[in-house]
Amino acid sequence: MRKGIIFVLSVVTVLMLLSQQLFAKRDSGLNLILLGDSAISLGRGGTGVSSQGVDLFYLNPASIAFSERLGFGIQFGTLDFGFYNPNISVALPTSYGVIGTSLRVMDIPSDRNDIKNGYLLSIGGAKDFTDRLMMGAALNLFNGSDASDKLYYTGISIGSIYRLNYGKRFQKGFGILNPRIGISLNAGIPTGENDDYSNFNQLTFGYNFLFYSKGKMDIAFFNDFSAIHKYDHFPAKFGFETTYKKRYIGRVGFILPQSYEYGDSTIGLGYRFKEGMIEGDINYSLVHYSGSDFVHYMGLNMKYGRLDRKPPDTKIEASEEYISPNYDGRQDFVFFNLEVDDRSRIKGWRLQIINAEEEVVREYKISERDIEEDLGFKDFIRKIWQRKESMVVPETILWDGTDSRRRNVPDGRYKYSFIAWDERDNIAESKDGIIYVDNTPPEVKIKTEYLLFSPNGDDQKDTIKIGLDVTTSIDDEWRAGFTDSGGNIIRSFQWVGDQFPDSVVWDGRDNIGVEAKEGLYSFFIESNDRAGNRVEKFKREISLTRKYEVADLTTSMEYFSYNMNNDISFYPYISQTEGLQEWSIIITDKDQNEMRRIDGKIDFPKFIKWDGRNRNGKRLKDGRYSYKISTRFNSGNRPASFQKEIIIDSTPPRVSLDYSPSLFSPDEDGNNDILTIFPEAKDQFGITEWSLDIYASSGSKFRTFKGKSELAGEIKWDGVGKSNMLVESAADYYLQLTATDLARNISKTERIRLPIDVLVVVTERGFKIMISNIEFKFDSANLTGRAFPILNRVAEILDKYSRYNIMIEGHTCDIGEEKYNLKLSEDRANSVRGYLISKGIDEDRLTFRGMGETAPFLPNTTSENQRRNRRVEFLLLKKK
Repeated sequence: MRKGIIFVLSVVTVLMLLSQQLFAKRDSGLNLILLGDSAISLGRGGTGVSSQGVDLFYLNPASIAFSERLGFGIQFGTLDFGFYNPNISVALPTSYGVIGTSLRVMDIPSDRNDIKNGYLLSIGGAKDFTDRLMMGAALNLFNGSDASDKLYYTGISIGSIYRLNYGKRFQKGFGILNPRIGISLNAGIPTGENDDYSNFNQLTFGYNFLFYSKGKMDIAFFNDFSAIHKYDHFPAKFGFETTYKKRYIGRVGFILPQSYEYGDSTIGLGYRFKEGMIEGDINYSLVHYSGSDFVHYMGLNMKYGRLDRKPPDTKIEASEEYISPNYDGRQDFVFFNLEVDDRSRIKGWRLQIINAEEEVVREYKISERDIEEDLGFKDFIRKIWQRKESMVVPETILWDGTDSRRRNVPDGRYKYSFIAWDERDNIAESKDGIIYVDNTPPEVKIKTEYLLFSPNGDDQKDTIKIGLDVTTSIDDEWRAGFTDSGGNIIRSFQWVGDQFPDSVVWDGRDNIGVEAKEGLYSFFIESNDRAGNRVEKFKREISLTRKYEVADLTTSMEYFSYNMNNDISFYPYISQTEGLQEWSIIITDKDQNEMRRIDGKIDFPKFIKWDGRNRNGKRLKDGRYSYKISTRFNSGNRPASFQKEIIIDSTPPRVSLDYSPSLFSPDEDGNNDILTIFPEAKDQFGITEWSLDIYASSGSKFRTFKGKSELAGEIKWDGVGKSNMLVESAADYYLQLTATDLARNISKTERIRLPIDVLVVVTERGFKIMISNIEFKFDSANLTGRAFPILNRVAEILDKYSRYNIMIEGHTCDIGEEKYNLKLSEDRANSVRGYLISKGIDEDRLTFRGMGETAPFLPNTTSENQRRNRRVEFLLLKKK
């Protein structure tokens, strides 16, 4: 670094000594202020309105918009050491933009006929409004004098720099690369006794691009044009800048015509250096004055601070490794928890779901580039005062196992990949993981020949055999066993899917080989696979006795409802009938009070019916009841069954339903895209199945969620129906919950209204709003009924999309003559346009056309499809 600086200073000293011999006293302070005092700019002919740098703040306040660190510049100009023109400039980045200031001081020899001395202070700021657009403004204050008068100037500078999205290489390193354009306006009021000398009003337009880049060498071209108040000519400035090894810089330039009286030819040198947290450049320029004189300029620019070259720290955690998006309330979706941290602003992020074939099936993303659009006037004003906030990265993202077209993905292994990048384009390393989708639950069927066994060693029903018919995956885990009447597991079994037996045999002993007590037992088998698919089956009322004469009693049902059943069938069993004298079936309540007795003599029936009433013929209340059979033989033996339970339940479940948000808008804009439904069903004895039906406005079922046993605490819905069709925009849908308890009593909620917001969806044609519920009078284009509140909401949304024009399309079904339908659809589209104009939408943004029956949304095969085809579409088209 030291060698480079010494080289530049040596060359500068020689040039300054040579130029002293050519000095003459012709100079203009006004022209010097207009052309500027940056050693970089003057080295290439005064160009730089499209460049960046703290030393160019006076020329274009937008030049500091992309400053990442504290910037400082000092420039010093002299003409044979009799004229002095120092400049100090500072750029301070903040979250609102970059604050800039510069102070120029001028002191010129006394034989002057315009500005002799003065101070020019500029204070302002700049901001990057988009990835490419920089804008800035400054307040300019001048206080000076000529040979005898005081001079004053108060004005503003407004500037902009735009990076073009263009770059083309030609052969051998040549091309048009990284082009930029810039414009700056100085406008104000000169005052004082001779205001011609303090008039700095000037408009400058320019551009630059890299036209050669190969190896260690870069060459750039600069061109500016200026229009100066009360000047007859418009000077054009041309400059070239060569950079070698990104450190050594040579510059050359010229101005035609010579409106400034100097600068017709210029040369310059520069050297870039870096030391720790300081980075900068030292520059020299030699500016040829009209005639044979020269002006020398030296400049030093520095940036202090550390550049952010570290990518964002990212983290992603999946709430589930296995999901089964079948809406049974267990692992129906996965939540991705996202974390992003960075010193700089977050500029964008992306989460992809990728299948085994490396195809992206679903993508969630947002970046400034995605949302960058032409700035409208209101947006521009708002953004001036808006802080530069990081792009919002959601804390959680829900994936429900569907692809980008809202179709359920096949069962299988899926990779998720998350990246984020900051405003410096530092891209974080991809964070990946695996999700398994499994919508196929395990299945099992159980069967047994009898429910009473007596492990007493007589070779008669010494064991009970439970047959198993299973559909399972090899890694599914199964649990089975026998439980006593208290629910305690006496004998247990465990398997994985590829080791599953055909049957389970129990000999009446527990896990450690001890004989189980006589009594009632139940068999259970269950499996929860890794995706939350669950299967559970029971065989209850298994009687274990070791007596040689036994009696047993089973029923046709465990739960009885007067609403659903007429009677209950009891099925008695006795080990032998010889010597039987009498039998009795006794039903008692929970306090062992006898409710009903059914007696019999020698004849032993195959079944006995009971109507659920007590001995007085009245219906029993809901509750738990016990039943058993007792017998008496002439031998004096009295075998009896164990006391078993039956539940009488004639009270339907208590059901309720709620949802959030109140206005559902599943158009993937990040607001109210997921509906959370809160179903609730309570019953004294339990729920066996439930269904949540979502009805379209036509009354047809649009989507159904259902499950067995207890309800899910909440259900998430993305607005897609059973045919992978999205809900209608601005329509009313209805929710209804149905629950069935274990006694088959059924309860339903009322149909609850679910309003759908106006949806702005992305299609192959761009942004679109499609509404089938805008009502018109019959055979007319006159709006009526619900059309007005719907269009009021459309107007609110279109106002937010102010950067788009709107094409309004009217559509009909195929009923009627095609020519008539075309005219009617056009009239209706025009009627909608007129109403939107009345609600404040700029009429220049609105066009319309009739489509008739030419573009059906659905086949015109049903009345519902025809209704959907009678619609109005709003196409949002970016302004050119």
